[in-house]
Amino acid sequence: MIGKFFVLSFRNLRHRNVRSWLTVLGIIVGVALIVSLVSLGKGLENGISQQLKMFGGDLLTIMPGEETDPLLGILGGDTIRDRDVDLLNDVSGVNLVVPFDMVYYQVEFKGEINATMIHGSPIEESKELYTENRGLGMEAGKWPERETTNELVLGYKIAKSQFRDEVFVGDEIRIKGKDFKVVGILKEIGSAEDDNAVYISLYNLRRITGRQGTVKMVLVRIAPGYDQNKVAEDIKFILRQERGSADFTVLTSEKTQAIVGDILGAIQLSVLFIAIFAILVGAIGVMNTMYTSVLERRREIGIMKAIGATDTDIMDIFIIESGVIGLIGGTIGIAIGLSLAKIAEIAAVKAGVKFLEVYISVQFILGVLAFAFLLGIISGVLPARQAARLKPAEALRYE
Repeated sequence: MIGKFFVLSFRNLRHRNVRSWLTVLGIIVGVALIVSLVSLGKGLENGISQQLKMFGGDLLTIMPGEETDPLLGILGGDTIRDRDVDLLNDVSGVNLVVPFDMVYYQVEFKGEINATMIHGSPIEESKELYTENRGLGMEAGKWPERETTNELVLGYKIAKSQFRDEVFVGDEIRIKGKDFKVVGILKEIGSAEDDNAVYISLYNLRRITGRQGTVKMVLVRIAPGYDQNKVAEDIKFILRQERGSADFTVLTSEKTQAIVGDILGAIQLSVLFIAIFAILVGAIGVMNTMYTSVLERRREIGIMKAIGATDTDIMDIFIIESGVIGLIGGTIGIAIGLSLAKIAEIAAVKAGVKFLEVYISVQFILGVLAFAFLLGIISGVLPARQAARLKPAEALRYE
């Protein structure tokens, strides 16, 4: 009997084609937002986790700014001083200290100018960090031999596609009136920020910017056998004594991932509210459509009751019909949501962000379908009760 009710529901929806599509539109929009958001959010979180694993679990990141909002410290111009960096080498368990400074500058190649991020760090330490911790090699060339030579290394994309002509090892690039020889091109990392960056020695970056004695960030590698959290606490203690305050942040790999998760969670939550609102609008639309359907089909209801249909049968027909509306909206919404997520992934890859992959879970898809079907059923309960309570004689007299 239930199977026949489903067939009848699909037939009724086909007869009310335009109204049916308008009814499911709200559910489609809401489900599409939820599916695309969750798929991209989870995929981005997994991608960032993989990027952090590339660095390994033995790295600490030290940045200016309080721990509650370390990025605000960097954006606000706060810095880590050279004398702070020097102290880190004396902390027990510290194996490697790599200070970083960054600036967004224009670079010129064959008369063409592009703005890009320039990373400055000690050459030997950077080489060790990139090759041993990230497993990166050179696509071509090598690292500069000395800090003071006018030599630099390019990220993969800036060498291959940032300029009209491809940049090769041996070419010259001008930065703020100074000519630098390209001695190396890194293999593709998969991050747009890294692949489009220029890497020079900290000495040369300071010559360009005029900034002396400070850096924006420090990476610290922990020696084997030492506890990451213990070393992090020792660093905090020493820096608090030196700086006289806790105006800095020491991030372990776990804490970095937690901060990223919190940011993504806040974004997901805001979009989720929009999706829920769209779904609620869709649910109200289903309810209104079902009320209209009851009004239009009063005579049909009267005939069914006259030939033996019970109140339960009438309720089942209308509840299943509203559930089918929700199921159709959920199915289409899932297809659109996954398509939007895939388009975003393709666009990200073209932009150089290769670690963003759409996350698809069968359990999640089935859960969304069940939710859409249940939402339709709930929206149809009141109209179905109204239909079930109609008296056969009154329903048959309706024109």
